[in-house]
Amino acid sequence: MKVLLVIPSSKDLSEGAYYSGIDYHRMYVPHKALYSQWQDIDFITTNDITSVTQEVLNEMSIIVVNRSISKCGTHLESLAMLNKSNAKLIVDMDDDYILPHWHIYYETYKASNQTKEIIASIRRADHVTCTHYRLANAIKEIADKSITIIPNCILPSEEQFEVTPELLTDRLTFGWSGSLTHFEDVLEVYDSLAPMFKDPDYEHKFKVLYGGFETKDRISHGIAGVLSGKGIATTEQFIHTPPVPSNKYAMYYNMINVCLIPLRPNRFNSNKSNLKMLESGFKKRCAIVSEVDPYISVINKTPKNCLTVKNRHDWFKNMSKVIKNPNMRFDLAEQLYQDVQPYHANEISKIRYQLYKSLTN
Repeated sequence: MKVLLVIPSSKDLSEGAYYSGIDYHRMYVPHKALYSQWQDIDFITTNDITSVTQEVLNEMSIIVVNRSISKCGTHLESLAMLNKSNAKLIVDMDDDYILPHWHIYYETYKASNQTKEIIASIRRADHVTCTHYRLANAIKEIADKSITIIPNCILPSEEQFEVTPELLTDRLTFGWSGSLTHFEDVLEVYDSLAPMFKDPDYEHKFKVLYGGFETKDRISHGIAGVLSGKGIATTEQFIHTPPVPSNKYAMYYNMINVCLIPLRPNRFNSNKSNLKMLESGFKKRCAIVSEVDPYISVINKTPKNCLTVKNRHDWFKNMSKVIKNPNMRFDLAEQLYQDVQPYHANEISKIRYQLYKSLTN
């Protein structure tokens, strides 16, 4: 079985090349796990379908793309080549195909017809894979397709996901990291963080780390403003680290004790994956998380594996809990670590392998 993976800026699977976060988690890591477990699949990677010859394409059993057939503006050319081959096309979806009007990339997508190309790609697919049933239901709104749910996963053998001991300092470090698209979500913690920075019971006992601060980006400065309580935090209370490649970003967990995972409830966010909780779990870090989809699938209350938030003031309540009760975070982190093991890449790859075999039999 020969499988062509379309990964922009990709290199061979064995090289650990740099990818976008999406391609790292939905293309590189899952297929690296497959490659290490089964010997009856040959993988070829390419930046774009049009970057290989028609002869090479005709040799493929399966072609896998994320979201759209092409991200290089070659949709029609790629489609023509696909239609001349007998390969099965799998379109993998990890996010909603519709961007809400408040999304920072809404106008860009609209101008470049990205949404139309994603929908066209789904409709052309022989099979669709996605992260959970809510996203599957959204996809069914636009296409009557066979869909296999393949959750996101973590490969602990990747260096960045090695479990490391917590750094124990005089201040407990709460951390948030994420892309610029999460500004609205980060706003959820402001009403709790701002008073905590000035509270005499806590102001000297914690700090906040923002992972992925873009020095020259306006939105990133806005996120930093929220996480620093609109600048009221002292240099001892708020720090940030620069962006790093997708194969190193989880190193940020080595610098924090507790992960803050805010998410505003809406259709777009509920169709995201539970990746943030998986990261916290595999890194054995305590998580404080918005009690909304997609995290409800991982949240466990008996035994408890995290602290949950239902309103903007719950962040203060839960952050103060772990400051006052140090052992709590270790117990929660250990339980979360146990609960995320079904999301180990070697386990999830079994679903993908069975699907690929069924499509080529």
